[in-house]
Amino acid sequence: LREIVMTASNHIMTPTMTLKLNKQTDEETARLFAKTITKLTLAEVVDKLKVRERVTSQGSAKAKVYDIQIDLFPSEAYCAEYAIQVNDVLRTLEEKFIPRLVKLTEAELKKRTSEKSLSSPSAAQPEIGASVGVIEEARREGGDDDDDDDEDLDDAKRASSSRNNAGQASYEAPDEGEQEIIRRQDTPEPESDDEGTDDKPKAAPVDNSDSDTDMEDSGTFKAKKLANKDRAEALRGKYPSLTQFRFNPDDGSLCTIQLQYDISTPKLLLLPLVENAARTSVIQFIPGLGSCAYIPADKGEPEHVITEGVNLLAMRDYQDIINPHSIYSNSVSHMLSLYGVEAARATIVSEVGAVFEGH
Repeated sequence: LREIVMTASNHIMTPTMTLKLNKQTDEETARLFAKTITKLTLAEVVDKLKVRERVTSQGSAKAKVYDIQIDLFPSEAYCAEYAIQVNDVLRTLEEKFIPRLVKLTEAELKKRTSEKSLSSPSAAQPEIGASVGVIEEARREGGDDDDDDDEDLDDAKRASSSRNNAGQASYEAPDEGEQEIIRRQDTPEPESDDEGTDDKPKAAPVDNSDSDTDMEDSGTFKAKKLANKDRAEALRGKYPSLTQFRFNPDDGSLCTIQLQYDISTPKLLLLPLVENAARTSVIQFIPGLGSCAYIPADKGEPEHVITEGVNLLAMRDYQDIINPHSIYSNSVSHMLSLYGVEAARATIVSEVGAVFEGH
């Protein structure tokens, strides 16, 4: 009531639309319609996210590798629940999730690198436990006692230096166990191939009677495999930090991504960035709309679809499902801009009446 009467706000806090259905629209079609106009993000079809950081070496060069595993819900479940296809998820991963994740990661690395350079120790802000220089002190005037003290101090320094050198010599040569550990760390880890044997389905037994069918299936499988390989190579060429991308469209329940950066890059917590990228990567949406729900007929009220948000113009494209002459919104501003003054007046009367109806 305050938004309508006192402030006359153009953007109310909870705008909604009520969409009455055509008589020939059945319940299944209405529920499917509500799902197709609902805003859906990648995070809503993700079951688990895992990020593992490790260090790999290739010869003398070392790098930080981030292995990202995205466990999606079963494709049959999310396709039926949200009325989407597996290819919609794949397209979102390629065109929205990966670009956003790479952008967020590079921005965070740039920020941490800048902070690290600004926080480098100096004489004004020294690092705790580290020497920043030698302070010369004027020699005190004295007699023979001062000379004797200086000689004793020099003798103590020489003795301490000899002990330190002896201790250092005892630690210079590593034993056999330490040498083995060093060799293991310097040995390059085997890089995983995009077409690993784990993801390859076993070849079906050859049946002479169905040789033509087997050849067609084999050709289809090879074509899909080649398309997946080309897709991964295109992404790697577009984003240099991306070293691996795997997603099987036939299954649609697992995606693995690998990012690689120089060993000198600052420490990075990647999991919050992955979660942020998943929440902001949209699979489907209509501008202005959020969640939408189908409401069955009840107590004289006809069945209808109610939406969070308003987009009256977009609803014109669904006249085969909803009745375009009965579209209603509680946003006076939207009704005024599209349907005119009389529609806005009727909306004000209806909304004010609804406020006092229960009193």
